[in-house]
Amino acid sequence: MHFNSQVGDGTVVCRKRCEPGDRTCLTNNTHTILYSSYALPSVPALSQPMPLTTLRFVSGRTGQTVRTDYRILSGNTRNCFDVRKRNTLGWLRLVQPVIGPDGFMLLLQMDALGTQNRIITRHLAYVDIDVSVYTY
Repeated sequence: MHFNSQVGDGTVVCRKRCEPGDRTCLTNNTHTILYSSYALPSVPALSQPMPLTTLRFVSGRTGQTVRTDYRILSGNTRNCFDVRKRNTLGWLRLVQPVIGPDGFMLLLQMDALGTQNRIITRHLAYVDIDVSVYTY
């Protein structure tokens, strides 16, 4: 597998690029891996979930997406975060108060599903969240 990297505001996106005839690469459903970091103040009280980032699936060459599935695979042992979705959009949200200094390394998975819930593409996101000791 070969990946191209793009760097943006605290974010690196690695996109899969397969050599012609590389069967292992071509049959692997993971198309992107994203690394992102966020800094949060301490949030001692939370009356409603706080959206942190929007996750969006853009249908590329396939055009056959029926639905998307977003989930947190790891790093949420204290259940401070969740993912909500509507159509092809997902939101990573803070759902419990957090007091810093603290940190979380979440692994998110987004699957684009076709007919019969077959995975068309998979996208992984490593989200590093640093919680400050300070409130703002």
